[in-house]
Amino acid sequence: MLNENNLNLAGWMAVLNATLSLVLILFISSTGSNLLTSSLSLTTAALTVYLLNILKQLLNQRANFYAGDAYISIIIWFTVAFAVLEVFSIPLSFIGSLYEALALILLIPLGIIYILWGYKLLQCESDLYGYLKPYAYLIIITGISMATVIFILLGFFTGLISDVLLALLFLRAAKES
Repeated sequence: MLNENNLNLAGWMAVLNATLSLVLILFISSTGSNLLTSSLSLTTAALTVYLLNILKQLLNQRANFYAGDAYISIIIWFTVAFAVLEVFSIPLSFIGSLYEALALILLIPLGIIYILWGYKLLQCESDLYGYLKPYAYLIIITGISMATVIFILLGFFTGLISDVLLALLFLRAAKES
């Protein structure tokens, strides 16, 4: 059961995730992939899994909304798969190019899952303090950006904004606890 402390922690973890994601984008664009970017990537993956689990609980408990649970689970599995690929690409440089190719291929179905999840979130009767619909639209835009691959940079930025919305949502929910 979510309580004020869990939600406050999740809110600040969402802020941390947005911050680390921005740092990750800046590092990748300036230095390429290396041990630091891989570490940041793994950290943001772990935070994403945590935040999605908290969001799932919040949707279930506060909005009595379970229709998005399967999408969240699939996104978590994709996130873990990307993290595993990232770990294996660190010591084996020849896997690095394979990782990049596989990551690009996996972005397409992941983007489609994001789009479907965003549409599902729009069907939720609760607006969760006014943040759910904007979050859902950002998830849809992120999904389109991922699925088209060429707009992935836009997807990174909409992902950052969605983390900020999650932070606001969790912190507001904590106040209501």
